[in-house]
Amino acid sequence: MKKINTLYAVILSRRPDLKWSTNKVIGIRFDDGQIVTDDDEIGAIFPEKGEIITFQTFHGKNEALLNVDDLVEIPVKDIKPIEAEGQLISVNHEPMLKRICYEVIEIPFELFSDSCFRLEEVDKELIGKKFRFGSAELYLSIASQIFGPFKLVNGKMEPKLGKDVTIFKFNPETMMTYRGENYLLERPKNEIGRADCMSSGQLMDWVKDKIKEYGNYNGDINNIIKLLKRTESFDSNLDRTRFARALSILENIELSIDDIGKLFSKTSTWHEVFRECFEKNEMAFRNEHLLNLEKEFEQVNAHHAERSAEMDKSITMKEVRIAEKYNQLDDLERLIDEKSNELSAIDQRRDELILNIKLQANIAGVPPPSLLKKAEQLQNYEMRDLKNSSQFHFETIDDYLDELKGRWGYTAEKRRLFESSLTIILQKRFLLASNTNFILALIQSLGNSRVCLQQAEVDWIKFGNLFPKGLEQIIESAETNPALSHYFILQDFNLPSFECYGKPLVDLADGIRVMVPGTDRLWPINLFVVLIPVAIRDADFGFKINQETFQNWGVLPYTTETSFGSNNFLTARIELEAFASSMDPTDQGSIEDYIN
Repeated sequence: MKKINTLYAVILSRRPDLKWSTNKVIGIRFDDGQIVTDDDEIGAIFPEKGEIITFQTFHGKNEALLNVDDLVEIPVKDIKPIEAEGQLISVNHEPMLKRICYEVIEIPFELFSDSCFRLEEVDKELIGKKFRFGSAELYLSIASQIFGPFKLVNGKMEPKLGKDVTIFKFNPETMMTYRGENYLLERPKNEIGRADCMSSGQLMDWVKDKIKEYGNYNGDINNIIKLLKRTESFDSNLDRTRFARALSILENIELSIDDIGKLFSKTSTWHEVFRECFEKNEMAFRNEHLLNLEKEFEQVNAHHAERSAEMDKSITMKEVRIAEKYNQLDDLERLIDEKSNELSAIDQRRDELILNIKLQANIAGVPPPSLLKKAEQLQNYEMRDLKNSSQFHFETIDDYLDELKGRWGYTAEKRRLFESSLTIILQKRFLLASNTNFILALIQSLGNSRVCLQQAEVDWIKFGNLFPKGLEQIIESAETNPALSHYFILQDFNLPSFECYGKPLVDLADGIRVMVPGTDRLWPINLFVVLIPVAIRDADFGFKINQETFQNWGVLPYTTETSFGSNNFLTARIELEAFASSMDPTDQGSIEDYIN
């Protein structure tokens, strides 16, 4: 490998309390003058993404001159790997390091024409740009040429010296790119010309001085123009460029009324020239003046229109935010009402809740044996057998419903209620209903059955609170009597959180489980589970019913009707098999009716 003379790198980090640093190599200069800036070529020489360690980075004067993230030039003495640092390589170098600070800014080619820069346009192009190493020495680039050096004074680009800059041939080997910005590794050397950077005012002052050098033309503009056209007599290409610019300006000269007035007061020759010019172009002058006024008026109107649109947009946005705040306030007021209703309901059942909590947590100490025995013996569930063994039965749903209408005066609405509900019961084994009396009437119409009625309690938080309180007993009965339909009716199921204590039942309805929870026995096919929510809907008491929980449950139409006849309202029954084979699919009730 060729010997390396200089490295160009970025200081990545400084080791605390030490003089050395970790650096990323972005350029290599060999002894023969070749410069490499390609990442792949650098990576082949310096593994670990081109990172190296230098041990004297912040030695001596370097400590005050250099900082992390600076670009530096490192004169190389020797290079060797560091075993403790894996593939990292250390570089022994000359004590003093030089910071690279030649930033190059690309600009559009139209800002440079006829060997002249329009620096006013360059300044507009660079508005808001921040320069990494300040503004002491900058270069501009267009295509294959570099221009400079420039400096930045009060936000305006100026030649570093004089009123012109040097044009250099672009050498890609000396250019590197870091974080999207271009930098020269050294000052450009291949000079190919000069570029003028004078403003129009500076150019006119320069022309005046030059005209004096070529002779006295007594202020005659025609003679001055003739002089400017004799470009072959000028000393340099730069002078010829400037005289060409001046000629263009003079040939297209525009004078204000004040300028013309001042010229009138000069020699009689100038007075006559401008008098004739003014009389000839009087209407054109007036029209141009009016046109400028109209343009200014249009600009003012456009500005006011833009400001008005911005203000309207701002007002609209503020109105939207105010509306959002009002909506949030309404939501907060509704939430306060909901919580107040919940607190009121809890306050009404305070004594019962306190007793349940004490029994569960035993926070009241050891209760008297009589109270414990009474609590153990207390069972809220009720087993009930519903008898309907009449030999007279209906074989079609229409006959059955016609009987209901004829005998007990059922309306068409109640007939549809019965028809839809019976169909859902024969299709699903896990049901959501709104009315205990109604579900009992439906069950009795289907023949003999056994029902377990249970009420959920507010302290139920796990399946173990539900299972021994009626559910276990009705499961055992269903297994013992497979020909008899069984129904477990749980009232106020959403007083505690059903998603907590009833999760195994949700899994059974969803087909996730098939066994009786906690056993290796299949869930009886003759056992139905019916949930009845808390009846106090207006108080919003109890947990909100979650629609996703009951997506696979049969939802009976919501009804608050309680008058379905006496317990012996039917002396006949529906023939299940015939009814099941003839029924049509039906839509379920709406779960939203239970939620809202």
